[in-house]
Amino acid sequence: METAYEALYIIDTNLPDEQASGIIDKYSGVVARAGGTVDDVDRWEARRLAYEIKGRREGVYIAMNFRSEPPAKDELDRIFRISDDVLRHLITKVDENADRFPSQTRRAETDRREREAAARAAAAPPPPTPAEQATVTELSAAPPPVDAAARQEETTAAEADAAAPTATAAEPTPAVPDPSAATDAGLEPVPASAETAEGGAQPTEGGAQPAEGTEPEA
Repeated sequence: METAYEALYIIDTNLPDEQASGIIDKYSGVVARAGGTVDDVDRWEARRLAYEIKGRREGVYIAMNFRSEPPAKDELDRIFRISDDVLRHLITKVDENADRFPSQTRRAETDRREREAAARAAAAPPPPTPAEQATVTELSAAPPPVDAAARQEETTAAEADAAAPTATAAEPTPAVPDPSAATDAGLEPVPASAETAEGGAQPTEGGAQPAEGTEPEA
């Protein structure tokens, strides 16, 4: 009963394309001569190896999916081991329902990505011409426009502030004594009409007194 296998092997990156294609055909022929069937051969791009193998730091990976009896798989493994054109190889058993044509799947995915990239590039706006780029540069470097109305309002407000008189502090008004305040304090109020100067004449009852040395008239 045939079993599904995948053979993954690495060849030198310095090999010409014709020689690399000859190596791929060589191992596909081993499976075919042993009674197996090669379903797909997927050649990857050069990749950096995890560690140095036979003096190489990079290699080209080849994934070959085939169906065969166990003896055919064993013969392929023997040829891999005695060949100098293979840096490393690995043969594994795969599920029957797994993808048997990885190269076609990867090619379809690559085509899809290329179509999406082309569609995005077609939908993008065209780049500006040198004249448009120069105009944008000039506009970005120009100062912002000044509002004439706002400038006029600021000038008018400044002139009004300069013409306004400077306010001075008002002198305090002297307090007028209140006669009722003295009464409340228990003192005799002084009549406002009676002003007595110190050393002046005092009024007497019965009229004015005659001066000394003067006889009264008869």
